[in-house]
Amino acid sequence: ALNTEIIAGDISQALTDEQKTQIYTIHIERLKELRQAKKDGAGKEANKVINKKYFKKIFQEVLTKEQMKARKAAKEKSKQ
Repeated sequence: ALNTEIIAGDISQALTDEQKTQIYTIHIERLKELRQAKKDGAGKEANKVINKKYFKKIFQEVLTKEQMKARKAAKEKSKQ
């Protein structure tokens, strides 16, 4: 879905295979932490914090500024 959003804004900014692997790895880490939080009895607020942490990591460490701009442009286009 993330790559689709980026491509909708600018096809030349599509995710590289390396970025896809990095994002996949981050999502696996996120899911493991969510499962552990559920086992520990954490609620929705804890899940929001966990999700925010991992998505922030993707947006700050994996995506380029150009990809972020392309994603933003696609989201603005879809609102119109």
